Amino acid sequence: MLCDEPTGNLDTRTSAEILKLLRSIPEPGKRAVVMVTHDDHAAHYGDRIVHIRDGLIERKNPAAGREHGDDAAETRIRAAT
Repeated sequence: MLCDEPTGNLDTRTSAEILKLLRSIPEPGKRAVVMVTHDDHAAHYGDRIVHIRDGLIERKNPAAGREHGDDAAETRIRAAT
């Protein structure tokens, strides 16, 4: 499933519900969720972050925690691995 800014125009409560739902979808070897977002909070719901700047991968790293992030645009990947 590909999600482009899935919580972009939602209130806090609805955003949390959507993120929880997205977190429940992946199944190793069967389904994955790829979420593109600029929202640090939403980004930290995934397992891996790929930072992209000017169309190039700047760095990749596992999720540090759901409360941490930086100002760079983040592409969060929840992978079925």
